[in-house]
Amino acid sequence: MDNDKISLQMYTVREKAGQDLDGTLQKIAEIGYRNVELAGLYGLTASELNTRLANYGLKAKSAHVQFALFESDPAQAFADMHALGCEYAIVPFLAPDRRQTRAQLEEVAATLNRLGEQAKAENLQFGYHNHAFEFDKVEGTSLFETLINQTDPELVKLELDLYWATTGGADALGLLKQYPGRFPLLHMKDMAATEDRVDLPVGQGILPWKEIYAQAETTNTAYYVVEMDRPRIVFDDITDSYKALQEL
Repeated sequence: MDNDKISLQMYTVREKAGQDLDGTLQKIAEIGYRNVELAGLYGLTASELNTRLANYGLKAKSAHVQFALFESDPAQAFADMHALGCEYAIVPFLAPDRRQTRAQLEEVAATLNRLGEQAKAENLQFGYHNHAFEFDKVEGTSLFETLINQTDPELVKLELDLYWATTGGADALGLLKQYPGRFPLLHMKDMAATEDRVDLPVGQGILPWKEIYAQAETTNTAYYVVEMDRPRIVFDDITDSYKALQEL
């Protein structure tokens, strides 16, 4: 895999970065990563964080930003994306009270379209990242189906988390085949074969990575983003995933 396409979701190293941001960034760079996906600013301004990243040869190609900020102050959210040099601005989560009815799901899709149009005007790509709940049935549909069917592919990209989609009962590889071009960003973490189905580094679980990568490359996936929600030994885990991606 092209190293320029490999990224790391900083949520994976949240505890380390909270204790020692510079040391964590240095370690990430030493492993070989050149790109990261942000999940917060660590109390810095966007410009300050961009400078810290640059000190270690790292670039923020994408960032997770809370839906509430996009809705309340999109100008600030997009200004931060520009200051960080991000290409993609991603909504990472939807609160439970906004996904109880079909009408709510359709309202979310409409809001994402509107924000996506604003992002496009700012020369940014806008998107949404899934967990497992997007595949739960709500009045005969699901949030995932609503997003696929009611958001404009030119305005709203989808960051497919392969582990969480599988947890939600979906066929992750099947989704890539069924909706080519909808997923320019992929979250890369494996699933254990054991009953607990915990997340693991790429290549250490049951997901069919060679087939996933082959399919993803046919649709010009922009970035493969390593993430673990529950890392074991965090730097070992992100090293293992990095090496596995390089070997694909």
